[in-house]
Amino acid sequence: MRAGRRLPFYVPASPSQTYQYLPMKADREIRLLYLEPRSSKSRLSCSLRIVPLSKTPFYEALSYTWGKPVFPASMKCSPSGQLCITENLSVALCHLRLKDRIRVLWVDAICINQQDNVERSQQVSSMRDIYEGADHVVVWLGKDNGNAKMAFERVQDAAEVTDRVWKPGVFGVLRRIRGPEEEAALDNLLKRGWFQRIWVIQELVCAGKATIMCGNQSMEWERFQGFVGRLYEDGNYNRVAVNDPVYNLIQMRRENEQRRLGKQSSLLYLLSAFRSCEASDPRDKIFALVGIADQQTIAACTPDYSKDVSEIYSNLASHLIITERNADILAFCVAPHKGQHLPLPSWVPDWSRPQINNASPRSMPGAYKASAGTSFKGRIDSNTLSLDGVMLNRVVILGGGEESYEIFKQSRNYAQRDLTAYVRTLVADVGDKHRLERQQLLLFCTRYCKDPLIMTQIQNREFLDTWPKFLNTEIKNFYNSIHDPKKPTIEENLHNALHDAATGRMFCLFDDSHVGWVPWSAEVGDRIAIFLGGTVPILLRPSGNDYIVLGEAYVDEMMDGQAFEEPEIQVETITLI
Repeated sequence: MRAGRRLPFYVPASPSQTYQYLPMKADREIRLLYLEPRSSKSRLSCSLRIVPLSKTPFYEALSYTWGKPVFPASMKCSPSGQLCITENLSVALCHLRLKDRIRVLWVDAICINQQDNVERSQQVSSMRDIYEGADHVVVWLGKDNGNAKMAFERVQDAAEVTDRVWKPGVFGVLRRIRGPEEEAALDNLLKRGWFQRIWVIQELVCAGKATIMCGNQSMEWERFQGFVGRLYEDGNYNRVAVNDPVYNLIQMRRENEQRRLGKQSSLLYLLSAFRSCEASDPRDKIFALVGIADQQTIAACTPDYSKDVSEIYSNLASHLIITERNADILAFCVAPHKGQHLPLPSWVPDWSRPQINNASPRSMPGAYKASAGTSFKGRIDSNTLSLDGVMLNRVVILGGGEESYEIFKQSRNYAQRDLTAYVRTLVADVGDKHRLERQQLLLFCTRYCKDPLIMTQIQNREFLDTWPKFLNTEIKNFYNSIHDPKKPTIEENLHNALHDAATGRMFCLFDDSHVGWVPWSAEVGDRIAIFLGGTVPILLRPSGNDYIVLGEAYVDEMMDGQAFEEPEIQVETITLI
C-alpha cells in the first residue's frame, strides 16, 4: 500500500448513530455519495445528496462485491450519523478517496436505502440508467493479495504484444515466455469474486468508460478485456467453459455497441449465459439482468422486492411460455432434490440453482430445431401447463460416460455399423466453441467415420469393438503437425469433450434403439417429448395422467425435426405439473 494510505478504521455504529435516510420524492431521483478527501488520520467521511437522474453532476459508479453480509466498518455521513459498510467496500473507498478534493460516486449499498423494499425496487429499475449515466465506472476486484501487480503487469505487457502482432496461435508463443507464477497470478485474478457476481453484468455492459482496480493496481477495462478475450478464444486458457461467466461477460461488453443501437439480448439467453453467477438474494438472478434484456421482457419483469422468489420465477416462466410463445424455458428445468425448498411447479426453472452440466444442446443457440419449425400451442391453468407436442421414446438403459460405448453396442446404429452416431452423441453436442481443438476433433471424427476404407473395416465386429482405441491413435497422428506441447494432449481433449457432455447427465438407450444424453435424475421408464415450437427434446416422468419435467435431452437423429417426418406421428396435449 502506498505511503500515507491507511487501512480503514473498523468502528461499528451504535443504533442511535445510524444514518437516517431522507425519502426520495420521485421515482427518477437518485442519491450520490460525496466522498471527503483523505488525510493522514481521517476516517472515511461523506455526505449524501438527492438529485434528479436527468440532471446529475459528474459522477462515477462503483462496481464491486459486497462480500460477507457483515458490516464491521462504519463511515461518518453528514450532517450526523454513521453508515455501516462491509470490509470490502471500506477498503475500496479508502483507495478511491482523493487527496485534495471530493469524489462523487454512486455506490448501491450506500445510495439505496436497503431497508426500504419500495425504494429498492424503484432504484433497481433505474440501475441501467444509473450506470449508463455515469461518466466513469470503477471495477473494484478487492485488495491486493500479493500477486495482483504481477498479473496486471502480465496483462499490460502481453496486450501490447498482441495489439501489434495479433494472429491466431500467438498465445502459444506467449505461454512459453510466461512462468508458472505469472500464470497463477492471472488465474487468481480471474477467480476473484467480482467475476462471479450477477450484478456486475449490467454494471459493466452499461458502462461507457471503465477502469479495473485491484488494490493499487489499475488498468483500462478495454485493455484488460482485449487480452483476456483473446486468451480464451485462442484456446490457451484452461478454465474456459461453454458458459464461463468471465468469457460471457467479455462478449456482452464487446456487443455493447449493438445494444446502443437497440439490439438487446433475450432474457432467456442472459439467464442461461450467467446462471452460474452468484446473488445473495435469489430474486436478483432475474432483476440483475432485466435491465439489459429486450424491452418486451423488461415490461413483464419489473423489479418488485415485495414479491417472494417463487412468485417471481413463476411469473417469468408464464410470461415466456404464453406471452412470448416460447417453450424453450423447459430446457432449463432441473429435477428437484431433497435440498430444494422453493415450491415451484416442475415446469418453472429454479434460477437460484446453478447449472449442473458444462455443455448442452441449448448452449448452442440456433443449432437445433427438434420441432421442425412448428408453431407453439399451450395454456396455463393455475400451476398446470398444457402444451401440444409429440410423445416419443422411453428410457430403457442408463449409464455414465465410461459405459457409453457398451450402451451404444445395443443401439440400432451399432447394428448398422454407423459409428457417426456414437461420435455425434459424444462430441457434437458439446458446443464448446472456444477451443479450436474440439472443432477440429469433430471434423476429424466425421471425416474418418465417412472414410470408405474405415466403413469397409467396420463390417468386422472385432474392429468395431476396438474403435475407441483406434480413434485415439488416429487423432494423435492427425495432430502431430500442429500439436503444441504446452496445450492439452489430444487424449485429454477427447476426455474433456466426453466429460463436458457427461457432467450432470447420463448416457442412455431408448426403447426404439436411439441413443442420447438425459439429465442425471433420469430413471428407466422416463419419456422423451418434443413440444411444438421447441428446439430441443424434453425428458418427462409420468405422474398419473400428467408429467413432471426433468429437463433437456439430446437424442441422436431427433434434433433436427426428424420425428415430425414420420407419417404416423400424433400431436397430443401433454399436461405438466
